[in-house]
Amino acid sequence: MQLLILIAMLCLFIHDQIPALIPADLIWPALLALVVLPKLMMAGGFALACRLTQRGLSSKSPARHLRRLEWIGGVFRLASVVLFVLDLQLGLLIYVREAIETLTGINTPVMVDELLALLPTLLLWGLGWWAYYPIDRRLREAAMMRRFDQGLPVYPMWTRLQYVLSQYRYQVALLLVPLLCVLAWSETVELAGMSGRVWVSSQTEPWWMLGGCVTIFLFSPLMIRMIWDTVPLPDGELRRHLLTMCKTHRVRVRELLLWRT
Repeated sequence: MQLLILIAMLCLFIHDQIPALIPADLIWPALLALVVLPKLMMAGGFALACRLTQRGLSSKSPARHLRRLEWIGGVFRLASVVLFVLDLQLGLLIYVREAIETLTGINTPVMVDELLALLPTLLLWGLGWWAYYPIDRRLREAAMMRRFDQGLPVYPMWTRLQYVLSQYRYQVALLLVPLLCVLAWSETVELAGMSGRVWVSSQTEPWWMLGGCVTIFLFSPLMIRMIWDTVPLPDGELRRHLLTMCKTHRVRVRELLLWRT
């Protein structure tokens, strides 16, 4: 998933250097159909595969059905990024910018056009996780019974909405948020240079870009702490053992965090 997000963001970074394949007579309804309909068909096909797999969990070989769905899921995610690249080639980002400027009468704000162009793909991933939730719940219920038998702690089951939101936080936002910050800073520096700001010139622009990227990199751990569901590890034997181990090996830590998956 992380590699696919990198590919999608790379396409956004270099979009302006790649000519869009926009037919002269392509209008908004046709563009929306080309963007939305393939994604709806993919979401429907993946939902059907999840339904068939859910039935297969009651068969004599549930592992075979799960392996097949895992392969289908990989194809589903790869195809979603391919469709996103095709959306950019069709000129979706250009159409979005023109629509914003037409409706508001001002230049497109930083990152708004990119986020709107990325939104259909993000929604497609969400539909995939929404369809997969019943299978995940079945597997967690089976694991819960095993924990009951072993006398281990049992935690509340996520709702469908909580499950989808958690996938966005753990699988998408972890990499997407820092990359969007880099893209936003890049656009800000570029716009400042185009507007003739004194502090940005052709000589200083690369240094501003490098400084912003380094700053975002340094603050990435703080971003992760906010993106993921983390809390300080409570005081107890485990915390004391970990702190002692860090002190013994001279590893400096500011805080020990518990990631609540």
